[in-house]
Amino acid sequence: MKLRSKAKIREPERLSQDEQGKLKGYTADKRKWSILSQLFFFISVFIAFKGTLAQLAFFMDLYTVSIISVNNIDIDIIKLLGEPAS
Repeated sequence: MKLRSKAKIREPERLSQDEQGKLKGYTADKRKWSILSQLFFFISVFIAFKGTLAQLAFFMDLYTVSIISVNNIDIDIIKLLGEPAS
């Protein structure tokens, strides 16, 4: 799915109760994954100076997976806020 700047996005206030609940869940999940990705990144920077290459690769892989999860949640949010099918 391409994300375009011309996409018609609804205001969060115009969502139904069910959609607002989903949006709050997505937001909480995104916050958790973002914090986790930052943690993995800083551990990777530390490991780059003090650890082995295998440890660095492991934590960079974890960082990559967490960033992919954040991006997937962003896509879910865009789909939720997109114009409903009439």
